Amino acid sequence: MEFIYIGAAFFFSTFVQGFTSFGFSLVAIPLLSLFLDAKLIIIITVTYSLVVNSIIFRKYYRDARLTRILPLLISAIVFTFVGVSYLNTIDDYLLRLVIGILLVVVGIINNFGVRFNLKKPEKFYLPVGAVSGVLNGIGGISGPPVLVFLSNIDLNRSQFKATLSSYFLTLNIVAILTYIYKGFYTPENLRIIWTYLPHVVIGTGIGLYTSTKVEEKLFKRIINIAIPIMGLNIVWKLFI
Repeated sequence: MEFIYIGAAFFFSTFVQGFTSFGFSLVAIPLLSLFLDAKLIIIITVTYSLVVNSIIFRKYYRDARLTRILPLLISAIVFTFVGVSYLNTIDDYLLRLVIGILLVVVGIINNFGVRFNLKKPEKFYLPVGAVSGVLNGIGGISGPPVLVFLSNIDLNRSQFKATLSSYFLTLNIVAILTYIYKGFYTPENLRIIWTYLPHVVIGTGIGLYTSTKVEEKLFKRIINIAIPIMGLNIVWKLFI
């Protein structure tokens, strides 16, 4: 039963990522927290994110505008190392609490369609990249800060997906290389990663295909409602 649930969680969360180009970790972490340790979930989701974002980037790479946000990316890379350095020492309870609150905040921002008038976005490269990088290192959730940032600069849909996937892909590589150096890939962790890899590949592929057939606005609305609920669920379970 546990195998079926975890496999379904990976399939659904990567389907969401394939469809929207974001949301894998945001959806997977609360679902997997019922069965797996928070630190193990982070290692697995970051590893799978490399696969997922590689698939998405392959489809949209021609529209990538990564050079436009290069300072943002450099800042995120530097602070990813900072985040990873605390992954082994951060308290599991605190990590779950931060992730839960983050999910609630992101969900509220998405549901209310909050937008900011960024006349000079370059001023925000360092702080946004720093927050994104630290979250990538300790929680595998680099998306929320950069999602809010990119949604407030002039990118069309294809450019948004291409830039986002290339940004995530780069941070995934940095985080994974650091995980290897830190010795996080134990035989047991690698066994779990290999076991559920087919669910990840199939979920991503179907998500990409469906994104061309289904109205995206409705699907995003469902996800935006689900994300804060999942965050509240994580926080609630910490106090019962």
